[in-house]
Amino acid sequence: MQTKRFKDEVVELGLELAWSLWAELSVSGWTRRHSAAAIDLEPLILYTSWLGQFDRRLRDESVDWCISNPRFVSAIRLKNLLRRSSIDVSTSFADFSATVKSHARVPWPGNGTAWKLVPSGKSGMVDLARPALIQLDLRAICGVSARAEVLRLLISESNRGWTSSELAQLSAYGKANVTAALDTLVLANLVKEERLSNGFRFSLLSEPQLIALLGGRPAQFPVWSEILRIVEAFVRFATTKASARSDVRSVEVGGVLREIDRSINTLGLTASPRVATGTDLNYHFDAWVIQLMRQWAGVPDPAAGEVANGNEATYTINRLSVPPGAWMGIVSNPGEQPRALEMPEWAEIYIEHPRSDTIVSDDSVGAPRVAHEILRLAEKRAGRNLGDYWGSGDGRNQLVARAFAEERLWPMRPGQSITFGETFLRAWRRDRLERLAPTTAPSGNAR
Repeated sequence: MQTKRFKDEVVELGLELAWSLWAELSVSGWTRRHSAAAIDLEPLILYTSWLGQFDRRLRDESVDWCISNPRFVSAIRLKNLLRRSSIDVSTSFADFSATVKSHARVPWPGNGTAWKLVPSGKSGMVDLARPALIQLDLRAICGVSARAEVLRLLISESNRGWTSSELAQLSAYGKANVTAALDTLVLANLVKEERLSNGFRFSLLSEPQLIALLGGRPAQFPVWSEILRIVEAFVRFATTKASARSDVRSVEVGGVLREIDRSINTLGLTASPRVATGTDLNYHFDAWVIQLMRQWAGVPDPAAGEVANGNEATYTINRLSVPPGAWMGIVSNPGEQPRALEMPEWAEIYIEHPRSDTIVSDDSVGAPRVAHEILRLAEKRAGRNLGDYWGSGDGRNQLVARAFAEERLWPMRPGQSITFGETFLRAWRRDRLERLAPTTAPSGNAR
């Protein structure tokens, strides 16, 4: 991906995520994409204080919300989370906090310089009926306290037995406060305490009654403190390091991966680009970053079935479970019935492996061949002829197809399918050709 495009997309996705989360909190925004995901307020405030440098309106509207709704914010959590934050976030939050404190009496940490700000007053009242705001709902009932955070975490995984240390870490309250909160909740018969060989475990005892009191629960409880820490690292890299020479850039990528390693492990993310080496790490890292940020921001990926309009052709690729490693594709052209992706010349290549013209069984060669065919068909609809897989004398077709297979097809699990739009395929191919430009000399016809 070109450096500028990567930078612009990462920053845009970072802002999309923040705007969606704040819109759920009733900030005057454009799109709510997280109505089914529980919001965590204090990590969002810290993240926005830094990200606001890229969008002044986001910064000002989030400050406006904090001025209008200070009773929902935990100064203790802000202080504890700041200890885990980057220097950049700590610095930016100092000014953010000073600005809020210049308009509202709040005991927030941070001693910075207040901005000149006239509150817009657009944030209005928080709609606690929204499932995503279960944290604020609990605070309205229990107060802004460790007790409310403990209940939120217990609700998030009600079948799990939690230790007090786990609850303290994720709640961003001290262990003494969490222990005291648990003692109170056990006395109130809301929480069950179970003694195991290695200590005590805690779980919800009256979940149906509590959920009924709250009016429901969100479908997801993302660990936003870790997610936003990763997103911050991605945005910082894209805006300060992404333009470095490829060999230097790959070293910087390694530094980012080390920086976010603990957060990655906390979230249980395993599909990272750490297996790549050298300058190849750049390409894998960029694709991985965009994929994660789209997922967290709730922005559809054109490669996952979302296409621009009804006039696009789409190509659905299935990675079959039986036979293992086999591929099958479906081509859907506008105004036509879907048809199987066919490549009759496969019969000459796979003489020893009986198969039809619509299934290829050799994963090592089959995925690049599938990749080339859908790229060829997408370009054909734009009036360009790529030729067959072996057709380009400089090996460009094979290089591009293998790169697509490595990035988009081989990561698929058996039984999984993915749909690509023709606009995405053509854009992806152009981007890859630009990377290969120093080593290949594409002809005008295939461009």
